[in-house]
Amino acid sequence: MVASIRPTVDAFADGLHQIGQYRDAADSLARKVLGICAQKLDDREKEGRRRALGEISGAPTSKEDFGHVLRSLSKLER
Repeated sequence: MVASIRPTVDAFADGLHQIGQYRDAADSLARKVLGICAQKLDDREKEGRRRALGEISGAPTSKEDFGHVLRSLSKLER
């Protein structure tokens, strides 16, 4: 009786071990993906703040914006 149960118990233990390994691999991959996503969101947020503050190179400064507005208004009066 014991001899016939031993392969079943071994197979069960092996299955549990494989499930544990799969879970560890999935946790590791999930941590990497979430880390990449968090970094991308952080970069996007920083970029949005820079755009809102006009800090991106090539973006017009507030003086340049004001000049464009005044030129446009002067054309309206003509």
